[in-house]
Amino acid sequence: MNECIIVGIRPQFIHLFGLFRDKALPEEITVINTGQHFSQNMSQIFLEELELPATVNLGMRSKEDGEYKLTRFVKELDPQPSKIYVIGDSTTTTIGAMVAKAFRLPLVHIEAGLRCNELIPEEVNRRFVDAISDELWAPTSYARANLLKEGVPGEVKLTANFRLSSFLEVIQKVEPKPCDVVCEFHRQNNVDDIARFKRIIDALTNSNRKVFWSVHPRISSNPACRTYLLKPMGNVTISEPLGYLEWLSYLKGADTVITDSGGVQLEAYELGKEIITLRSDVEWKHTLDRSKLIGDNLEQLEEILS
Repeated sequence: MNECIIVGIRPQFIHLFGLFRDKALPEEITVINTGQHFSQNMSQIFLEELELPATVNLGMRSKEDGEYKLTRFVKELDPQPSKIYVIGDSTTTTIGAMVAKAFRLPLVHIEAGLRCNELIPEEVNRRFVDAISDELWAPTSYARANLLKEGVPGEVKLTANFRLSSFLEVIQKVEPKPCDVVCEFHRQNNVDDIARFKRIIDALTNSNRKVFWSVHPRISSNPACRTYLLKPMGNVTISEPLGYLEWLSYLKGADTVITDSGGVQLEAYELGKEIITLRSDVEWKHTLDRSKLIGDNLEQLEEILS
């Protein structure tokens, strides 16, 4: 038996730690890293800090390139895989699922059933993968209810929240770095819409509060966004992406968290932080009692930070 799990971005590396910790995967499993997050701070440092098993890095540079490389790699495996696992809602998730179906292999979708009901790539990915998976591991009761309501053909299972398992284990080892506000965002509508991006940056820089901003590569690689990073920001400290342990130290020490990341929102909620979410809805519905949804109302962000 040669089962495979496909990962490629930092939330999936974090998730992988929880899966091994909770013994949810076979002891002998091939870990394939598509390389979707290719920078040291977004990939290798996570593997090292979490002491994850060695992975095969395919070095994908696009969705098409990743699908081609993964197809070729799986085809050459001996013995052939008996099952493929994918996690979450990324491009890596989608190409892993497509390759599994191409080879007619049983497909397990971990973190299935989450819904934000926004027209964003992540929502499209997770709905597509849920529709073709043979096993769907739902991390919450409401994720399970979504899948049953939608009538997906695969077998639905309520499991642990393995991302949360990882966080609760690692956070105990982290010393907090006191700071007022920590910020991390990266989603398409907050970055590629330059007018919206500028308003978010203006809200941060015009604030009287001290802000620590971990800048995602989607932002630093966007020429239009990069011009704003070169300007003086006064109260805002800019950082490259951090390793998981260092990021958690800032998260643990912060009073307020600004993000559009579902994983960061989940972690901030567990720490009891004030959460400002740069979205109209979220996947982790139980966090809404402590999260302010900004949506298109950027005036609210400006008011909160003033």
